Amino acid sequence: MKGKVIGGFRLEEMIGRGGMGSIWRGVHSETGATVAVKMLHPELVRDKTVQDRFLREAQAQAQLTHPHIAQILSLVEDQGKFYIIMEFLEGETLLERVRRSGHLSPDEALPILRQILDAVSHAHRLGILHRDLKPANIMIQEGDITKVMDFGTAKILGAESLTLEGTAIGSPHYMSPEQLCGDDLDSATDVYSLGVTLYHALTGQMPYEGESLADLIRNLRDDSPTPPSKHQRIDPILEGIVLKAIAKVTPERFQSAEDFRDALDAFRTERSRPAAAEEKPPERPGVPLRIVWISFLISSLFLLYLLVPKTPLLGMTGILFYVAMIALFISWLASSRKPGRCPKCGREMQQEWKRCQFCELGFPTSGLRASLVGTVPEGTPAVWPIPEGRVALGRQPPCEIVLDDDEISSRHAEIHHRNGQMQLIDLGSRNGTHINNSRLEPNHPTPIYNGDHIRLGKTTLTVEAVPPTP
Repeated sequence: MKGKVIGGFRLEEMIGRGGMGSIWRGVHSETGATVAVKMLHPELVRDKTVQDRFLREAQAQAQLTHPHIAQILSLVEDQGKFYIIMEFLEGETLLERVRRSGHLSPDEALPILRQILDAVSHAHRLGILHRDLKPANIMIQEGDITKVMDFGTAKILGAESLTLEGTAIGSPHYMSPEQLCGDDLDSATDVYSLGVTLYHALTGQMPYEGESLADLIRNLRDDSPTPPSKHQRIDPILEGIVLKAIAKVTPERFQSAEDFRDALDAFRTERSRPAAAEEKPPERPGVPLRIVWISFLISSLFLLYLLVPKTPLLGMTGILFYVAMIALFISWLASSRKPGRCPKCGREMQQEWKRCQFCELGFPTSGLRASLVGTVPEGTPAVWPIPEGRVALGRQPPCEIVLDDDEISSRHAEIHHRNGQMQLIDLGSRNGTHINNSRLEPNHPTPIYNGDHIRLGKTTLTVEAVPPTP
């Protein structure tokens, strides 16, 4: 097969093999472009049912245009055989990364899974179930850009089934109970598979084990899943989300990929908020220091009046000397005082501030004190505060944040800042908006967190979000 030319692409090497077929790396003989070429095993080519399922995969995946789904470029027929030409993905699968690391932290796993949930949500909206979601079918490229691969077992809802009734298709460890039993499926089955995928990524283990398929089905039927915290230390809230995603009964599971994604977003938002400061015990009331000094000054002047001889010049000199000493002491006390707090927002002010800079910049009195950090065209650092409300980013006014970049649209994106939470929305820009190298869907609010990198055109901005000083 090596060296064969399919659709103008010369097959170089086999890069994958599955139950239905194999995948080869192909290089265009003229342009040098690299693609992946998927084909059926020779012994299955004459099986019409298998060939129809192969064509169904191409039909399903061709409908999906999403930044986190591997794209089909064309379907080629050569001497009665069909070949699927797909984009070539370089990187490592989620399975390879978990095996290399043992397990992933939530900060590593959740951004990856969120991209996959966005992709699966897109497929579900078009009535397409994947039915074989697992770490081996998730490719992680440079910059942790993630793509779903292999819709070979995909099912178009409402279309005629190409499998025998009561037959299960997929990878057993990641299959939902209803899928193992060959029952009718809906979007909750893909949710279950992604729940097991997240479980595996966080722990390096599986919720159910079995030496055979029969053992696995029996354990799944009779036992409860092993809590992730038995394998790795994990936040109880995140553990609850994982266990809900892999609930045996579909009504107890997240009913859609969007619900699963929203639960993870809520967890990340709550986790990004700092713990409330410990309450200090109330201080016992005392007399203000200035009252003590005023009282001391008055009583000292009165005592001085009684003791100093009644010579007017001598008495006046003593009084002036005493007042000068008191004034010098008060001046020293004022210069060494600690910074005060703004009476409006309660935040601690720097000593040199004449007015509270937090209030001047419009930072809210609750939630997050947030800003974007980047550079101006001269290459010098710049900071743009993000007050509560809507903040528009674009190339020209009336955008609140104006960026001099010819690849940025006039009104490119918006940040919505409410109650300590921020969301970024691409407004249908010409070149798109990216968070940590992942392109956003237009008009789809996406949460942003401290440390996220936002790219618009050639400009990259970093989110800095810290709590207000109590």
